[in-house]
Amino acid sequence: MKASSIKKYAYLLIGILIIIIAYQILSSIKQDEFVYPNVLKIFKQVGIILTTAHSYLIIFKTLLRIVIIILISIILSTILSMLYYKFKGIAYLLNPLINIFKAAPFAIIAIYLFLSIGNKSAPYFMCFFVIFPIILEGFMTALDNVDIALKDDLKLLDISIFQKFFKGFLPICLPYIIMSLLQSFGLGIKTMIMAEYLCNIDDSIGQLVYNVKYTMDFDVLLAWLVIVVAIVCLIDILIRFISKKVIKN
Repeated sequence: MKASSIKKYAYLLIGILIIIIAYQILSSIKQDEFVYPNVLKIFKQVGIILTTAHSYLIIFKTLLRIVIIILISIILSTILSMLYYKFKGIAYLLNPLINIFKAAPFAIIAIYLFLSIGNKSAPYFMCFFVIFPIILEGFMTALDNVDIALKDDLKLLDISIFQKFFKGFLPICLPYIIMSLLQSFGLGIKTMIMAEYLCNIDDSIGQLVYNVKYTMDFDVLLAWLVIVVAIVCLIDILIRFISKKVIKN
């Protein structure tokens, strides 16, 4: 492992330790084990959760919902980006829709979707309205940053728009696209859990959070927070690792 990588991970571990120590100090000051359970109690709950088979089913189902939305968003963004490459005016048609998705308060959209289409489908749409604009803007920004000379050269080639896009633009745009994926996944998992919470979806992380309202198990709540943050970090590392391999090739 390179010295720079070791240094980076060392800083990461120090940052995690600082957060843990800061929380433990807060827990000691408050002296309320009910609301501020100590670190050992939280990590004990993490161990209990991770040794329960049903927990993995819950995590899988929540992540599967996010992956489905991301894949749909990527497919739609790819289609719209190809149209954007061909017809720049499409950006003006899409901007009002994107701005509505970005600016509309999540609570209003969530309640409207919950009442209009039901609690089973609503989480998918809630998550889509958050993730899709990020991925689409990532694609369009990537196209805007492609060198003009390359665009002119590709226009002269007698090949289809699909070949120009996938063989010419996509490899160059990959860093922007990967960055939008990183942003969308972290935001997507937060949105999905909140949507599951509002809709009380069975076998979901959101439902477990919803149940804490009645059980008042704050150590369980914070244990799930640790697990979700760890999942996001691991997927972030995985995406970055894959992106480096793809870009090198």
